[in-house]
Amino acid sequence: MKQGLYMKCMIMFCVLAVVIYTAAAVIFQYQTGQELSTQLTLGWFSFFGVELINMAYLKKEKIRKLESEGTYNENSGN
Repeated sequence: MKQGLYMKCMIMFCVLAVVIYTAAAVIFQYQTGQELSTQLTLGWFSFFGVELINMAYLKKEKIRKLESEGTYNENSGN
């Protein structure tokens, strides 16, 4: 699988996981009157937040490398 496609799939997975977790937490709290563990919520959002930040950093470094080589084209989707 190409790296670009893999990163796009991972971004979609991370965003979808956070949205599903948030919806499940809200429904759980509404139905039971209890909230989920704060450590679980903190760990969940921390993991996916760091994952997204790392992918953005990798993309930035790839663009920086291509620009220094003179092969970066904004319209090519690199």
